[in-house]
Amino acid sequence: MRNRPERAGEGDTDPEVVIRPANRGDWIGVMSVLDGALLDVDAEGVRERIAADTVLVAHASGSERVRGALVLAEPRTDDRGSETETEIEVDAIAVRRRYRDRGIGSALIDRARRETDRVLVTEFDARVRPFYAALGFLVAPIGDDRFRGRDAAGSDRE
Repeated sequence: MRNRPERAGEGDTDPEVVIRPANRGDWIGVMSVLDGALLDVDAEGVRERIAADTVLVAHASGSERVRGALVLAEPRTDDRGSETETEIEVDAIAVRRRYRDRGIGSALIDRARRETDRVLVTEFDARVRPFYAALGFLVAPIGDDRFRGRDAAGSDRE
């Protein structure tokens, strides 16, 4: 991911939000946001994803307090270390409850779209289906109130 911060895009309801790649110092804030959303994530795995530069954070301009975070999975590779797939999984995305409905989750997805040449895919439960559908993900049921989303906006990258 690029190392420069970026303000949330035009049309967002909170233009003071900055989206940037996470650094080691963000780990506790990222885990706090993910834990607060009751997401089942491996803390050491998140630390590894931060080191691999595949975690984004959202914070207010002038503050480093993490308001939202997005974790991308490790790209799959073959036995020679070459990346093998055209898709990349969004392992987790969350926004602190008090900052929801301000465009932060959308801004995190938009930045992830720009940072990768892969199509974003994710699995989620029914309560967040409207979020992904509104962002243009093609949503299909996979059983027991679970869904899989594939970013239609990224399909032209294949």
